[in-house]
Amino acid sequence: MTRAEPPRPHLPMRPLWRCRACGAEWPCSPARLRLLREYEGCRVSLALYLVVMLNEAVQDAYRLGPDRR
Repeated sequence: MTRAEPPRPHLPMRPLWRCRACGAEWPCSPARLRLLREYEGCRVSLALYLVVMLNEAVQDAYRLGPDRR
């Protein structure tokens, strides 16, 4: 009998910013729900976190160049 692997968390795979678990654009639906639960009652903190992630995604896209996105 083999042991089942634990489910992979829905985290971004950089530099493409696809979900490591489901392959959708990050934040995917499960990641959005997790973020809403994590930051419940702290919407400003969630907004700041997402601004940082957006900035990192823009930097990654710039490094990849227009032909590799």
